Amino acid sequence: MVLHRYLGQIRNASGQTVKQFADDMSVHGVAVAPGGGSEPSQGLSYRVVSKMTIYVPSSVSISPQDEVTVRGKRYGVDGDASGGWVSPFTGWSPGSAVTLKRVTG
Repeated sequence: MVLHRYLGQIRNASGQTVKQFADDMSVHGVAVAPGGGSEPSQGLSYRVVSKMTIYVPSSVSISPQDEVTVRGKRYGVDGDASGGWVSPFTGWSPGSAVTLKRVTG
């Protein structure tokens, strides 16, 4: 998995506002749970919304503005990462679940 950490917005040469990201960061030890896709059932839209969940180590923090590349496709983070909890019995911190969303068309 490659994490693209969001830095803010800048204006490009045409004066348009674009997102700015830090240098790519490879993250290892990530589990991927593919989700489903959906297509609108009305109109002439060719849009497809794909979702999946990734499970990242507790050492990795991901914000809702970040983007992630998984299996060669770039996804946006859909909401806040859930997790970050610690077992009161063992001190084990398993990590976080992050929902990703990709819209095409």
